[in-house]
Amino acid sequence: IEEENVLKEEKNYINIMKSFPFQYSIFSGTKLTKSICFTVKNRDLAILSSEENSFLSDIFFYPFETEKDSTKAFILYLNEDDDRVNSLIKKYNVSIIPHLENITGFIEEEVERINLKLTEIEKEKTVIKSKIKDYYKFKINLLALKDFYNSLKFKDNTLENFL
Repeated sequence: IEEENVLKEEKNYINIMKSFPFQYSIFSGTKLTKSICFTVKNRDLAILSSEENSFLSDIFFYPFETEKDSTKAFILYLNEDDDRVNSLIKKYNVSIIPHLENITGFIEEEVERINLKLTEIEKEKTVIKSKIKDYYKFKINLLALKDFYNSLKFKDNTLENFL
């Protein structure tokens, strides 16, 4: 059940990040870089883009999904720019989308992996339920035998008391 919950969490994450165009391993960064994905309101993004244009051109800034009120974006930056990026996050009301460590491939690969694993889990659950039903049937037979032998024992005890 725990593994199934983890897979469902990953599936929900992928639904949020479904239009992310890069391999998820990019979030691991390197010794010199870090990266984040975030959601920002469109009006805040417009202000961010105009006020921080020179900084955004120095780093890798990639908006990848625009909705009615907000945009999801990806930033890859040098470790030395960490303070600057953190101040932008606070200043422009950016909501960080946390990254799940066990997701590393492209979205299609991850969806396939998750669906395969969920299918395996469902098969295992079916086998377990079948075994439980078999054990339950066996238990019923054992209880019937126990009742039968108890009644024979009672009959023998009753006959002994009569004789």
